[in-house]
Amino acid sequence: MEGPSVYAIGAVAIASATAHRLLDGLPSSVVQRVLARCGAHGSNGFDARMWVHSAAMGIGAAVATTMDSLTAEVIEPERSFRCMPPASQLAWMLPAAEMGYALHDLRDALRIGNPSFIAHGAFVGGFLALLFWLDVAHHVGAALSLHISSIFLNLRRVDFGPRANAAIDIAFGVSFLILRLVMLPALWLIFLVRGAAEPRNRFGACMAGGRVLYVAFVGGLALHGLNVYWGWLIWGKLHSRWRDSDGLGRMRAEGHYKQS
Repeated sequence: MEGPSVYAIGAVAIASATAHRLLDGLPSSVVQRVLARCGAHGSNGFDARMWVHSAAMGIGAAVATTMDSLTAEVIEPERSFRCMPPASQLAWMLPAAEMGYALHDLRDALRIGNPSFIAHGAFVGGFLALLFWLDVAHHVGAALSLHISSIFLNLRRVDFGPRANAAIDIAFGVSFLILRLVMLPALWLIFLVRGAAEPRNRFGACMAGGRVLYVAFVGGLALHGLNVYWGWLIWGKLHSRWRDSDGLGRMRAEGHYKQS
């Protein structure tokens, strides 16, 4: 299939930002009633909008990546090396929706004047806009599946009782480990190793003669280092809870882990 037009990308981003704006207006009483019907005893700072975003993006990216790898004649990372168009509609729509989410959060951050949120929204939105300008945003769809761990991170702010709370803590820890400390570094290494072995005359224009590999190497070191740091903090909190007298307890991020 051909790549999306700038109008299509803009339409999806605007629709995503609008949907998040509407979710902002969801009354907390409605959210609490829904949680209560799901067996919750209460919640502390649960963000329904962020949970919906994490679930939609994480599950959508996992489905898109799996389907593309099963149906496309050429799969990643070879598609990236050849600068091929999206393998499916979801491949480009999900990054566009993520850009809309980032722009919505940037708007809110500017409104309240929070410097860290402004920097985060500007970086994510600007980075995705750059990828679309280079026509390569659809090649990073697999990374959006990292949102799956954020599904459980948000649920940790809800009290479902000791057993369910412990299960959510474990699900968050395991999903963080598998997705951010195993899968993402593995994809990064595969990209670098195969790229290094690829003849430069087979690269597409978006690879800039192989210079993208150097950028990916440096960026990956920073990203994976940050994930290892977060993972260490998460493990420390989880381990300390396990040693409590009541066994498995609630592990709290307390601002150490920023969702993307």
